[in-house]
Amino acid sequence: MSAFLFLHMTKISIILPVYNTEAYLEQAIQSVLDQTYQNWELIAINDASTDGSLEILERYKKTERRVKLFDFEKNKGQGFVRNFGLNEAHGDYIVFLDSDDFLASKALEILNDNILKKPNTEVFVWGFTTCTAKGKKGKPNLPAKPKSKNGETHFQLGMLSRKGCQPVAWVYAVKRSLIEKHDIKFAEGIYFEDIIFSTQILWCAKKVGVIKKPCYYYRKHQGSITGKASKQKIDDKFTAHVLIKTFLEEQGTFGQYESLYLIRFLTLCVRTSFNEYLALPMKEKDKELDDYMDKIRKSNLLKKENLLLLLNTAFSIPKNEKVVRNTYISAYFSLKAIKKRYTLYRLFIKFASKIHRTLKRISQ
Repeated sequence: MSAFLFLHMTKISIILPVYNTEAYLEQAIQSVLDQTYQNWELIAINDASTDGSLEILERYKKTERRVKLFDFEKNKGQGFVRNFGLNEAHGDYIVFLDSDDFLASKALEILNDNILKKPNTEVFVWGFTTCTAKGKKGKPNLPAKPKSKNGETHFQLGMLSRKGCQPVAWVYAVKRSLIEKHDIKFAEGIYFEDIIFSTQILWCAKKVGVIKKPCYYYRKHQGSITGKASKQKIDDKFTAHVLIKTFLEEQGTFGQYESLYLIRFLTLCVRTSFNEYLALPMKEKDKELDDYMDKIRKSNLLKKENLLLLLNTAFSIPKNEKVVRNTYISAYFSLKAIKKRYTLYRLFIKFASKIHRTLKRISQ
């Protein structure tokens, strides 16, 4: 390769937090090494793993100079680790890779091609494919552009998790200068740390690009950090959404997006939290959690006007966005049942969760 071409190659930083994922870690790292595009750095951060993850990382560090390894003696949590990675990154763009997932072999090449075509783009949203613990792959989930004629923006799409704008860091490739300019960080000390991160990058970015190809493989398995419900995760989900509200208030635009926030909060926080709460074993519940969920159920949050706003929004989503549309329609009926037929709904969720766990075990 000529020196001219090398100087014009975008450097890409890949941030890889690692915590007890020895079963999948080698595939994650190898997917980076096998990239057809080679101007990258891998920032691997071991967050005090207690399995063999560190040994795997050290082995790759010895044979590959582009692997930068950091080892924490005490567990700091995903948000802290990712922020640490941001501070260590030197690439023009930053990509996030979870240690139980992996990249498509041409992911960075495809990203670089898009960067060269649209160098002023600050955030790219790329497609992903879900796979099981054993590696069985599903259908690709591909992003789409907002309809500017309808006044759609990527920020609005992100608020409702539409057209590929998911509340997870790994669907985005972000220009490092955008992160530094706006001091964008992950939330620390909670699960769902990337909800506020994804919200802020879509809010701050003036130009967002779409890559309609599956570049990332997201693995669903029982051992994943967010895979199993808990009291802490329910609490953190509410905290993560409070951070969105606080951010919009700081921008002076919460009034403008209040309805959008309410719809998101009802669907992606309240409804999912109730389902997780009702599926929890009795030993994992306590009076504090019971009282909190009961207070929400009896509050004006689930009043008729709010639920009708949710339903109208659901029907406004185009039919070709079938999964998202059905998610919001389902949320309306779930929240209505929680408000008016709680006992029946509670029995339904307990039964459904047993079926789900059985099917999950069979598929993995």
